[in-house]
Amino acid sequence: MKNLSVTLFATLAVGVLIAAANVTGTWELESTFDDPKLADARSGFDCVLKQNGEQVTGKCSAGTAVMTGDVKGQTVTLRLSELKPPTTFTGTLDKAGMRLQGTFVVGDKHGRFTAVKR
Repeated sequence: MKNLSVTLFATLAVGVLIAAANVTGTWELESTFDDPKLADARSGFDCVLKQNGEQVTGKCSAGTAVMTGDVKGQTVTLRLSELKPPTTFTGTLDKAGMRLQGTFVVGDKHGRFTAVKR
């Protein structure tokens, strides 16, 4: 019985830690395309995000771009759907909830990004 209690407690504790991922705040995002021909097309911008449950909304580039997305555990997906072509960022949030790293897709172009919470 004691082993079952310890196992249950450990499982619940891990579940709470994973559910506690929160991206609300201001993020500095830097991105680089994988295609070496686009090496000079590096970009960086700030986003102010708000998380409500698993859903994320926000504004980027001084409010000129609307971002939406979701958080599932430590995996974060963010979309700039209004851009042509739309851009999707998918990354993993570190345990401290301060750094997000992953990949992005813009049309048929791909790259890597890092976002840091201020």
